[in-house]
Amino acid sequence: MKGSAKSFRHRMPALHSLLVFEAAARHMNFTLAAEELHVSQAAVSKQIKYLETYFGFALFHREGRKVCLSAKGEQLHARVSASLNYLADGVDELQDSVEVESISIAANSAVSQFWLNGVISEFYRAHPETALNVRLISSDHTPDLFRDDIDLSIAYDPGQRIGWNLTELFAEVLFPVASPEYMARSMCEVGR
Repeated sequence: MKGSAKSFRHRMPALHSLLVFEAAARHMNFTLAAEELHVSQAAVSKQIKYLETYFGFALFHREGRKVCLSAKGEQLHARVSASLNYLADGVDELQDSVEVESISIAANSAVSQFWLNGVISEFYRAHPETALNVRLISSDHTPDLFRDDIDLSIAYDPGQRIGWNLTELFAEVLFPVASPEYMARSMCEVGR
């Protein structure tokens, strides 16, 4: 057992830093993460800097006070979030106090990170007395979202699923996006 703990300690950054990173990535805001964790915003920034130094790459892109995850930051957040949910589920299973209702929700990484994590957090803030364990599964492999152990799935999937009741949450809206430089070049080419 001693060898395993040493192995984990040398293979991973400090777990506390990963908890701070998860909160910052979920909120996309260091101040809100600090409030949730009851620490200062500077403490959150320090932990993120530690992780970025540890990994050797940026986890967030910073634009003034705004932050967004880098590609590697998104990858790390999906893994950390899934791992922490797994650990929390294990702890919940061991507790004998109150029988807690559980629900598993699956969604792709973008929906999980940019929408669903916030919705789940808002639900818990609005209903602190609710004994509900939400297990969030993030995967960009669509078949993973429809496994038998999933209670609710949010997917971009127009197909029918046997045994599933499908409800459209949002209508799709598509619109082109182009930089001003591209538009200027394109307009010049059209005018020729």
